[in-house]
Amino acid sequence: MKKRKVCAKCGLTLTVDSFYKQAATKDGLRTYCKICSHRCSVESRHRNLKECRKREKLSHREWLKDPIAKGKRQASIKKWLTKERRRAIKLVSRKLIRPRECSLCGEACKPQGHHEDYSRPLNVIWCCIPCHKQMHRDKTLILSSVTS
Repeated sequence: MKKRKVCAKCGLTLTVDSFYKQAATKDGLRTYCKICSHRCSVESRHRNLKECRKREKLSHREWLKDPIAKGKRQASIKKWLTKERRRAIKLVSRKLIRPRECSLCGEACKPQGHHEDYSRPLNVIWCCIPCHKQMHRDKTLILSSVTS
């Protein structure tokens, strides 16, 4: 049988897995159950909404200034959205009409645009998801066989 504990807020007797851990207490559990703890934190946030938002805004600004976080953000952007890729995506969305079927297998779908070369942004192969994945797998296989 599982141990039970009484919530100091609602007075219900609940199993110990209904309470958050807290090393500072004698039994290692918080005095309020998880539901009451959540309610208290929500109520506290609503009571002090201006202060909470101010604190969050400051922490976000600090995060933006943090050089490690900044480096991670920039690396992520460089990895996935190169200048040529962003330009290609923008041109395709403005200039080309997406067909209603895959140009490789002919299946009726909402195809994805595949660029062999981002320097030629309007040269797009429209293909379904399985064909698109296969194209990337084949390209990886071709590149690995060339380098070895």
